Amino acid sequence: MRLLLAMLILILLAFPAHADITGKPRIIDGDTIEVAGERIRLHGIDAPESNQTCEWPSKTIPCGRLATLALMDLMAGAEVTCKTRGKDRYGRWVAVCYDPDGFDIGKNMVHTGWALAYRQYSTDYVDTEDKARETKRGMWKGEFASPWEWRRGVRSSRVKTGVSTYTVYRDNRPVLRVIDRPGTLTSTALLPAGATPVSHPFLTANALAPEEEDQLRRILDASNSIDEFL
Repeated sequence: MRLLLAMLILILLAFPAHADITGKPRIIDGDTIEVAGERIRLHGIDAPESNQTCEWPSKTIPCGRLATLALMDLMAGAEVTCKTRGKDRYGRWVAVCYDPDGFDIGKNMVHTGWALAYRQYSTDYVDTEDKARETKRGMWKGEFASPWEWRRGVRSSRVKTGVSTYTVYRDNRPVLRVIDRPGTLTSTALLPAGATPVSHPFLTANALAPEEEDQLRRILDASNSIDEFL
Protein backbone atom coordinates (compact mmCIF):
# COMPACT_ATOMS: atom_id res chain seq x y z
CA MET A 1 0.00 0.00 0.00
CA ARG A 2 2.82 2.38 0.91
CA LEU A 3 4.62 1.52 -2.31
CA LEU A 4 1.48 2.30 -4.31
CA LEU A 5 1.08 5.62 -2.49
CA ALA A 6 4.70 6.53 -3.14
CA MET A 7 4.31 5.76 -6.84
CA LEU A 8 1.18 7.91 -7.00
CA ILE A 9 3.02 10.84 -5.42
CA LEU A 10 5.85 10.49 -7.94
CA ILE A 11 3.35 10.51 -10.82
CA LEU A 12 1.65 13.64 -9.47
CA LEU A 13 5.01 15.38 -9.12
CA ALA A 14 5.90 14.47 -12.69
CA PHE A 15 2.67 16.01 -13.97
CA PRO A 16 2.09 19.14 -11.88
CA ALA A 17 -1.21 20.99 -11.96
CA HIS A 18 -1.38 24.06 -14.16
CA ALA A 19 -0.28 27.07 -12.15
CA ASP A 20 -1.56 30.61 -12.32
CA ILE A 21 0.66 33.18 -14.02
CA THR A 22 0.45 36.67 -12.55
CA GLY A 23 2.07 39.94 -13.50
CA LYS A 24 1.93 43.00 -15.71
CA PRO A 25 1.28 41.97 -19.32
CA ARG A 26 3.12 42.93 -22.46
CA ILE A 27 0.66 43.01 -25.35
CA ILE A 28 1.78 41.06 -28.42
CA ASP A 29 -1.42 41.32 -30.48
CA GLY A 30 -5.17 41.16 -30.01
CA ASP A 31 -5.18 37.69 -28.45
CA THR A 32 -1.63 37.11 -27.24
CA ILE A 33 0.23 38.56 -24.26
CA GLU A 34 3.41 37.94 -22.31
CA VAL A 35 3.34 37.76 -18.52
CA ALA A 36 6.33 37.03 -16.28
CA GLY A 37 8.31 35.91 -19.31
CA GLU A 38 5.61 33.47 -20.46
CA ARG A 39 3.86 33.82 -23.82
CA ILE A 40 0.10 33.37 -23.37
CA ARG A 41 -2.66 32.86 -25.94
CA LEU A 42 -6.04 33.96 -24.58
CA HIS A 43 -8.39 31.01 -24.37
CA GLY A 44 -11.44 30.76 -26.61
CA ILE A 45 -10.93 33.87 -28.75
CA ASP A 46 -9.38 34.76 -32.09
CA ALA A 47 -8.57 38.39 -32.84
CA PRO A 48 -7.74 39.81 -36.29
CA GLU A 49 -4.17 39.38 -37.47
CA SER A 50 -1.79 42.31 -36.98
CA ASN A 51 -1.83 43.17 -40.69
CA GLN A 52 -5.55 42.51 -41.16
CA THR A 53 -7.92 45.16 -42.49
CA CYS A 54 -11.70 45.38 -42.27
CA GLU A 55 -14.25 47.29 -44.29
CA TRP A 56 -16.41 49.84 -42.52
CA PRO A 57 -19.19 51.64 -44.41
CA SER A 58 -17.01 54.56 -45.47
CA LYS A 59 -13.42 53.38 -45.04
CA THR A 60 -10.97 50.53 -44.61
CA ILE A 61 -9.70 50.19 -41.05
CA PRO A 62 -6.58 48.44 -39.68
CA CYS A 63 -8.65 46.15 -37.46
CA GLY A 64 -5.65 44.02 -36.49
CA ARG A 65 -3.86 47.03 -34.97
CA LEU A 66 -7.10 48.29 -33.47
CA ALA A 67 -7.66 44.93 -31.77
CA THR A 68 -4.20 45.16 -30.25
CA LEU A 69 -4.98 48.66 -28.98
CA ALA A 70 -8.30 47.43 -27.59
CA LEU A 71 -6.51 44.73 -25.61
CA MET A 72 -4.00 47.29 -24.32
CA ASP A 73 -6.90 49.47 -23.23
CA LEU A 74 -8.63 46.61 -21.41
CA MET A 75 -5.47 45.72 -19.51
CA ALA A 76 -4.35 49.31 -18.95
CA GLY A 77 -0.99 48.25 -17.53
CA ALA A 78 -2.54 46.53 -14.52
CA GLU A 79 -1.50 43.14 -13.19
CA VAL A 80 -3.43 40.19 -14.59
CA THR A 81 -3.95 36.67 -13.35
CA CYS A 82 -3.96 33.97 -16.01
CA LYS A 83 -5.32 30.52 -15.26
CA THR A 84 -3.58 28.18 -17.66
CA ARG A 85 -5.26 25.30 -19.49
CA GLY A 86 -2.23 23.76 -21.15
CA LYS A 87 -0.05 24.69 -24.10
CA ASP A 88 -0.80 25.05 -27.79
CA ARG A 89 1.23 23.61 -30.66
CA TYR A 90 3.49 26.69 -30.64
CA GLY A 91 4.45 26.19 -27.01
CA ARG A 92 2.37 29.09 -25.72
CA TRP A 93 0.25 28.80 -22.63
CA VAL A 94 -3.48 28.88 -23.32
CA ALA A 95 -5.18 30.67 -20.45
CA VAL A 96 -8.17 32.60 -19.24
CA CYS A 97 -6.81 35.90 -17.94
CA TYR A 98 -8.53 38.19 -15.46
CA ASP A 99 -8.02 41.86 -14.62
CA PRO A 100 -7.75 43.04 -10.99
CA ASP A 101 -11.55 43.32 -10.80
CA GLY A 102 -12.00 39.70 -11.86
CA PHE A 103 -13.26 40.38 -15.37
CA ASP A 104 -12.41 37.85 -18.07
CA ILE A 105 -10.24 39.80 -20.53
CA GLY A 106 -10.81 37.45 -23.46
CA LYS A 107 -14.56 37.65 -22.99
CA ASN A 108 -14.31 41.44 -22.90
CA MET A 109 -12.46 41.41 -26.23
CA VAL A 110 -15.33 39.47 -27.78
CA HIS A 111 -17.86 41.74 -26.02
CA THR A 112 -16.30 44.86 -27.54
CA GLY A 113 -16.30 43.30 -31.00
CA TRP A 114 -12.51 43.16 -31.45
CA ALA A 115 -12.25 39.37 -31.28
CA LEU A 116 -14.39 36.40 -32.28
CA ALA A 117 -15.31 33.29 -30.35
CA TYR A 118 -12.81 30.66 -31.50
CA ARG A 119 -15.41 27.94 -32.01
CA GLN A 120 -12.87 25.41 -33.22
CA TYR A 121 -11.51 25.21 -29.68
CA SER A 122 -14.25 26.57 -27.41
CA THR A 123 -17.85 27.75 -27.40
CA ASP A 124 -17.47 29.70 -24.14
CA TYR A 125 -17.95 33.10 -25.78
CA VAL A 126 -20.44 32.36 -28.57
CA ASP A 127 -23.30 34.11 -26.77
CA THR A 128 -21.06 37.12 -26.12
CA GLU A 129 -20.16 37.27 -29.82
CA ASP A 130 -23.84 37.09 -30.81
CA LYS A 131 -24.59 40.15 -28.67
CA ALA A 132 -21.62 42.07 -30.08
CA ARG A 133 -22.82 41.32 -33.61
CA GLU A 134 -26.40 42.34 -32.83
CA THR A 135 -25.27 45.68 -31.38
CA LYS A 136 -22.62 46.24 -34.11
CA ARG A 137 -19.68 46.71 -31.78
CA GLY A 138 -16.11 46.84 -33.03
CA MET A 139 -15.54 44.93 -36.26
CA TRP A 140 -19.26 44.19 -36.50
CA LYS A 141 -19.87 47.76 -37.68
CA GLY A 142 -18.75 46.65 -41.12
CA GLU A 143 -17.52 43.69 -43.14
CA PHE A 144 -14.53 41.50 -42.39
CA ALA A 145 -12.89 38.13 -42.78
CA SER A 146 -12.66 35.93 -39.74
CA PRO A 147 -9.05 35.74 -38.53
CA TRP A 148 -8.81 32.06 -39.47
CA GLU A 149 -9.99 32.87 -43.02
CA TRP A 150 -7.48 35.71 -43.27
CA ARG A 151 -4.60 33.46 -42.22
CA ARG A 152 -5.55 31.00 -44.96
CA GLY A 153 -5.47 33.71 -47.61
CA VAL A 154 -9.21 34.14 -48.17
CA ARG A 155 -10.61 37.61 -47.57
CA SER A 156 -14.40 37.63 -47.27
CA SER A 157 -16.96 40.37 -46.87
CA ARG A 158 -20.21 39.68 -45.05
CA VAL A 159 -23.12 41.90 -45.94
CA LYS A 160 -26.76 41.99 -44.91
CA THR A 161 -28.00 41.06 -48.38
CA GLY A 162 -26.61 37.56 -48.01
CA VAL A 163 -23.98 38.28 -50.68
CA SER A 164 -20.41 37.33 -49.75
CA THR A 165 -17.36 38.52 -51.65
CA TYR A 166 -14.16 36.48 -51.44
CA THR A 167 -10.75 37.64 -52.63
CA VAL A 168 -8.28 34.78 -53.01
CA TYR A 169 -4.59 35.62 -52.74
CA ARG A 170 -1.56 33.99 -54.32
CA ASP A 171 1.90 35.05 -53.13
CA ASN A 172 0.26 37.93 -51.25
CA ARG A 173 -1.34 39.25 -54.44
CA PRO A 174 -5.07 39.21 -55.18
CA VAL A 175 -5.76 36.89 -58.10
CA LEU A 176 -9.42 35.93 -57.92
CA ARG A 177 -12.62 37.57 -56.73
CA VAL A 178 -15.62 35.35 -56.07
CA ILE A 179 -19.11 36.73 -55.49
CA ASP A 180 -21.42 34.32 -53.70
CA ARG A 181 -25.07 35.31 -54.07
CA PRO A 182 -27.92 33.08 -52.96
CA GLY A 183 -28.06 30.38 -55.62
CA THR A 184 -25.31 31.88 -57.80
CA LEU A 185 -21.53 31.84 -57.63
CA THR A 186 -19.49 34.01 -60.01
CA SER A 187 -15.77 34.65 -60.23
CA THR A 188 -13.49 37.19 -61.88
CA ALA A 189 -9.73 37.13 -62.37
CA LEU A 190 -7.79 39.98 -60.77
CA LEU A 191 -4.85 40.51 -63.09
CA PRO A 192 -2.33 43.36 -63.17
CA ALA A 193 -2.45 45.76 -66.11
CA GLY A 194 -0.96 44.22 -69.23
CA ALA A 195 -0.98 40.68 -67.88
CA THR A 196 -1.92 37.82 -70.16
CA PRO A 197 -5.42 36.58 -69.27
CA VAL A 198 -5.56 33.11 -67.78
CA SER A 199 -7.98 30.73 -69.46
CA HIS A 200 -9.93 28.80 -66.86
CA PRO A 201 -13.66 28.34 -66.25
CA PHE A 202 -13.30 29.71 -62.70
CA LEU A 203 -11.88 32.95 -64.05
CA THR A 204 -14.98 34.30 -65.71
CA ALA A 205 -17.56 36.98 -65.02
CA ASN A 206 -20.32 34.55 -65.94
CA ALA A 207 -22.21 32.28 -63.61
CA LEU A 208 -20.42 28.99 -63.03
CA ALA A 209 -21.81 25.61 -63.98
CA PRO A 210 -23.12 23.55 -61.02
CA GLU A 211 -20.10 21.23 -60.99
CA GLU A 212 -17.73 24.24 -61.12
CA GLU A 213 -19.62 25.85 -58.24
CA ASP A 214 -19.27 22.70 -56.18
CA GLN A 215 -15.55 22.50 -56.85
CA LEU A 216 -14.91 26.16 -56.06
CA ARG A 217 -17.01 26.01 -52.91
CA ARG A 218 -14.93 23.06 -51.71
CA ILE A 219 -11.75 25.04 -52.38
CA LEU A 220 -13.06 28.08 -50.52
CA ASP A 221 -14.29 25.95 -47.61
CA ALA A 222 -10.95 24.17 -47.34
CA SER A 223 -9.00 27.36 -48.20
CA ASN A 224 -6.67 25.39 -50.43
CA SER A 225 -4.14 27.28 -52.50
CA ILE A 226 -5.28 28.86 -55.73
CA ASP A 227 -2.27 27.09 -57.24
CA GLU A 228 -4.51 24.02 -57.38
CA PHE A 229 -6.59 25.44 -60.17
CA LEU A 230 -4.42 28.07 -61.87
